[in-house]
Amino acid sequence: MWSNVKSYKKEIIGYVCGAMFSLLVMGIYYFFSHGLRDIHMTLLFLPGVSAALFFLFLSLFKIKVGASARYAFHFGYAGVWVYLLLKGIYTMAKTGSDWLYVFWIYAIVCFGVAIALCFLHKKGEP
Repeated sequence: MWSNVKSYKKEIIGYVCGAMFSLLVMGIYYFFSHGLRDIHMTLLFLPGVSAALFFLFLSLFKIKVGASARYAFHFGYAGVWVYLLLKGIYTMAKTGSDWLYVFWIYAIVCFGVAIALCFLHKKGEP
């Protein structure tokens, strides 16, 4: 059952490390922000954990996806992470930006492309 985890091992380890890095960023920011807290910074680690669980799900059910779909998923993850980071910083600074929603749109488009590429993936392609 766990033998297929090796095919997504790099992604799983990378996203777990990304989640731990997010916790480190959150802790350092809280230390230097004089105790200010924001839900967006608190949840900064969740995209990494959910992405690791997604790739674990793919490996357990032996679902193969192409490299293009993986890259699109990685770009979507980056969009969500940057949105949460900037939204947390802007909220704690009591300011904002109307351009932050561009990251959500970017992430949704990337995730949509990744899903479409998963359905279009041919079995012989890497």
